[in-house]
Amino acid sequence: RRGLALEGPLRPSGERPGDGPAENVADPAANPRDSLGAVVAEALGENEAIVEYGVVDDELFAFVVDRSDITLHRRLGSWREVVHAVQGLRFQIETLRRGHAALGTQRDALRERMRGRLARVHQLVWQPLETRVRACGALFIVPHGILHGLPFAALDGGEGALFDRHLIGLAPNAASLAQRPPPRRDGTVLLMGDTRR
Repeated sequence: RRGLALEGPLRPSGERPGDGPAENVADPAANPRDSLGAVVAEALGENEAIVEYGVVDDELFAFVVDRSDITLHRRLGSWREVVHAVQGLRFQIETLRRGHAALGTQRDALRERMRGRLARVHQLVWQPLETRVRACGALFIVPHGILHGLPFAALDGGEGALFDRHLIGLAPNAASLAQRPPPRRDGTVLLMGDTRR
């Protein structure tokens, strides 16, 4: 079994997630103020949420935490299937990193394959959560295992990439968000990239 940063305070250690596809596992308002679930929920802004992934046996599941609710979403996909899909996506990303000139006439075919790989990973790890997080402007994702390094913002199920609908941030665990500094409001942004590829 693999651990989950939210597991301890929300659920006794070693206890398996419930059997429903999505269940309310804690009400931050009803929890003691020192519980991690309540502290993390309090640290979130009005339109922010955390999506934290975990695995039990071959089952990928996720907790979604916002200011008013903590829900558990079961059976997002088979972990083996998710690993296979993410490995395929990584291979496709590495192929496209060679640059336009190196890809030659295969460029369009490779882009289509990339779209297919992104759509498959989206279907496995994000689509079951879409209704729950649709209204959230900012999402903090706590990946698990091979999901670290996954370009969540680029996942696209056919309605546009996630970055078109949400601000996406990654966190090592949900507890770290309770200690985050307040957001800067000065409006300056520095973007860098390599345009030679």
